[in-house]
Amino acid sequence: MKQSLRLVSSSSLLFALPGFVFAQDLGPIGGLFDGFLVLINDTLIPIVFALALLFFLWGMARWLILGGSDDEARSKGKSLALWSVIALVLMVSIWAIVALVNNSLGLDSQQNAPNIPNVPGRS
Repeated sequence: MKQSLRLVSSSSLLFALPGFVFAQDLGPIGGLFDGFLVLINDTLIPIVFALALLFFLWGMARWLILGGSDDEARSKGKSLALWSVIALVLMVSIWAIVALVNNSLGLDSQQNAPNIPNVPGRS
């Protein structure tokens, strides 16, 4: 199973690599790739951030409210809150590093490509 998965993934990567290297229009595959990126950026990342925040709130509730006098439940709630804060800090840090690299290299997707100079009288 692992061998066939490895073979399929490596062959699909080798198939798509020339299109990425030459920055060609990949046609329907490019549209699929763009749709996949939109799904990740607009749907999955906010869901992951929301889940991390919910885990933090649930850990705080277990630690401060639901734990009561049970030290084991309070310890589990405290641990859950701590690890969810670590996850949130890690996610925000990675997001900031990606944005920093994106902006410093001028890869901002909101910018339009510069006009290519051409000979006057020709379009």
